[in-house]
Amino acid sequence: MFTEHEIDEVLGLGSHLNSPRPEFLEPQDLFSWASLNARNTGTSGQRFFSIDQGFHLLAQFNQNPEGDFGDWDADDFCPATRLYVQNAFNCDGQSTDISATSPEGISLDVIGYDLGVASGTTSPFDFNRDVCVRQGASEDVRAREVTASRQRERGHVAAGAIDVKVPAHGAGESRILQPVHAEPFPEPVQR
Repeated sequence: MFTEHEIDEVLGLGSHLNSPRPEFLEPQDLFSWASLNARNTGTSGQRFFSIDQGFHLLAQFNQNPEGDFGDWDADDFCPATRLYVQNAFNCDGQSTDISATSPEGISLDVIGYDLGVASGTTSPFDFNRDVCVRQGASEDVRAREVTASRQRERGHVAAGAIDVKVPAHGAGESRILQPVHAEPFPEPVQR
């Protein structure tokens, strides 16, 4: 769980409050709310993750300065009942995974990553509705989302892509999670 937690932060989860340049918001700070239509990107008061301007609270952000402010608030007892990969503090012996519907999965989606699905289909977990897969596209027209093996075969894995396992959706089939609108690596130049 520690590895997943740190990879999430490399991919962009986290708050400007813990960064070396706190004057610049991080992507996840754009989804930090105190209540409906009221942002909170500070260290005091209620602060929670929401993708609809504070209408639905998906996870409470940590406000304890001993932990990362971009992590989720954690239970102060073990075994924990609110168990997420991005919890600020976790209990020994407890673990969980990221899923398409976990707060971490939703966070990665709204900051620009998508769960890859087979070409010609759409994911029911595209919460920011940014995927436009062309139905009936010819084989040489690459949709933005394809399975990991197909991406690897063609060498079209974008910078920042990460291979993930999705046990609840796709029976453990390996998929590519990559930034939306990412350009494929350029073809090598012959000299």
